Amino acid sequence: MNILTYLYQLLLTYWSDALLVIVVAAGLAVLYRNGKKELVKTIIKNFVVQAEKGLGSATGSAKYNEVISNLYASLPLILKLLFSRATIDKYIDEAVTWLKLKLQDPEVTLLSYADEALVKATEAAPTDPAAIV
Repeated sequence: MNILTYLYQLLLTYWSDALLVIVVAAGLAVLYRNGKKELVKTIIKNFVVQAEKGLGSATGSAKYNEVISNLYASLPLILKLLFSRATIDKYIDEAVTWLKLKLQDPEVTLLSYADEALVKATEAAPTDPAAIV
């Protein structure tokens, strides 16, 4: 007996069970995707900030390509399968808009937390050499 014939007979016999398994798996995939949506958005925001810091005033396409390559390198396979390219593009657009709004505030910079702490410590340090002694 051919394996394909056997699988066909198995599918004909248990089609309702197979359909139930497919529906349950799809439902679980949707629930998992919705649970990971904010995580993916946060990762994309971080990569958008890194691209802005690294490339500065470079073209938007270079920053976009860097974000996409970093994202696909860091995401697990299951998330790569569950989030379409169009959805990721939408999240990147949202992150760019978020960053532009953040940068309108003069108090916000692209420095990391450690860099900001160093700058604040430097600004607070006395500049007069006589005062250091």
